[in-house]
Amino acid sequence: MRDRAQSVADASVEQAVTAEGELDTARYGTLLEPWRVVGVRGVGDTHDGLYRVRSVTHLLERGRFVQRFRLARSGTGTTTPVVPLAGGVRA
Repeated sequence: MRDRAQSVADASVEQAVTAEGELDTARYGTLLEPWRVVGVRGVGDTHDGLYRVRSVTHLLERGRFVQRFRLARSGTGTTTPVVPLAGGVRA
């Protein structure tokens, strides 16, 4: 029972901040991949920083390739002084 409680607590801390959105892969320049870390900027000091990609759904339409994503991290506050352009998602 104690191990299960710890597991639930660890999971809740790991996903204290979540974000969902869509990105145009042509503008982004690469594909998001689950479990990779990506930089997010443009959402203020409280939420800028590094996030883990929790899930990605691919939407294919004629002339368009979009990814819907869900990101998570353990808390608020900037996690890095500079978020690199490559691999960063703009809000």
